[in-house]
Amino acid sequence: MRLLYMSVISLLISCATAGNYSLKDQPVHGKIGGKNWIMKSGEAGLECMDNRMYSYYCKAADDKKPSLSFHAPKKEGFYEIGPVCGASLSDNTKNISSIASKGFVEILEINRTKGFVKGKIYAYFDENNRVSGSFTVKLVHP
Repeated sequence: MRLLYMSVISLLISCATAGNYSLKDQPVHGKIGGKNWIMKSGEAGLECMDNRMYSYYCKAADDKKPSLSFHAPKKEGFYEIGPVCGASLSDNTKNISSIASKGFVEILEINRTKGFVKGKIYAYFDENNRVSGSFTVKLVHP
């Protein structure tokens, strides 16, 4: 049992520290469709099919530029990219979306009274489609 516990802890630590990225207090940034991308704003709301999840939509200053969307449970915690938590990096100029194959979303705070969600994300598909950083988004459907 102790070995299993240590393996899980090691896996979580390796996911949080693997790769060439830093999750310091900086906006979500990276590349989408091979172009540099920095998040300027975002929203979170309930998914239509599942009241246990929030859908997040993050965009740059221009709506026509690439965007990031992801979903995660509507409670604070650490979620690996996979069946429970997914992320899509979309190049809206070419109508191409890349589904992240690895990474995580960490929900640090959900404030329903003030209407915001704070967290961190690392989402990776390939070197031309990867983002990481901290976010605070408006909660539109608490």
